[in-house]
Order: sequence, then C-alpha cells, then structure tokens
Amino acid sequence: MGVEFALLVPAYNGGKLLEATLRSCLAAGFDPARVAVIVCDNGSDDGSYETALALAAGSGGLLRLHRNETNLGRVGNWNRCLERAEELGAAFGTFLMVGDEWLPEGDALAVTAAMAESGASLALARYHIVGPDGRFQRVGRNFVRGDRQVVRAHEFV
Repeated sequence: MGVEFALLVPAYNGGKLLEATLRSCLAAGFDPARVAVIVCDNGSDDGSYETALALAAGSGGLLRLHRNETNLGRVGNWNRCLERAEELGAAFGTFLMVGDEWLPEGDALAVTAAMAESGASLALARYHIVGPDGRFQRVGRNFVRGDRQVVRAHEFV
C-alpha cells in the first residue's frame, strides 16, 4: 500500500522560497508512511536542488526528490510530479508551488477527507491576497474550495 496523500512541489531555481516551502512541510510533522512531499526539480542551477537534497536527507523519507534529466518545461514538470505520486500509490494530491507554505494548522488527512467528499483527487493550493490596509500580502491558502465544490478542469482553464 502506498501513501495516501502527496504534496507535489514542481521546482526550478526556487532558491530560498523552495527551502521555506520544504521547511514548512517538515514542520508539519507528517507521517512519511501516509504523506509524501514529492519535489521534482526541473534542472535548477541555483543551488536549490542541493538544498532540497540536504533537507531530504534528514526528513525520514518524507521529502522525496526527483531530478529531471532535462528541463521538461512547466507543465511537463507538473506531469512528472503526478507520475511520481502515482508510482507511490497516492490517492490524493495537492500542488504546493514554490513559495507556498503548508500552514501550521493544515492537516493533510482533513484535506484528503474534503477531497474524497468532493470527488476530487487533485487540488491546487492558491494564495489569498488580502490586507486590512489594502496592501497585497499572503495570509493563507485554501485547498479544494471552501464550499467543497469541485471546479472541473475545462472550467478552470
């Protein structure tokens, strides 16, 4: 039996943002037998792959790295993330883009339950850009929609 849930992190020259994203996943205390953080590096040359490799070494198997032999382009790398999740047997996955962070109150199993309830097997993390002073800032993300409705792929595009 594979993992239940995969956080998919497509990366290319993510620098400190990739490190922050991965550290937030490590801080979440996920059980590597149930959750995998899959990082697919698309040929980074800024040292971010090496940073991810070092973090993975101390992750107890939570961070799983793959480095593409050639740059597959953005969508090709997203597809590579999905392929890796399928190989691990993940039933549910969420893209966590470089710069996103898993929120401390985030619960992968609650997200999985919401996705199962909605009939979705894949979700996208997205920013809420809100500011009480009218300025843009990142304050959180939603998984699936707050009303647990599914947006079909052709409607999303």
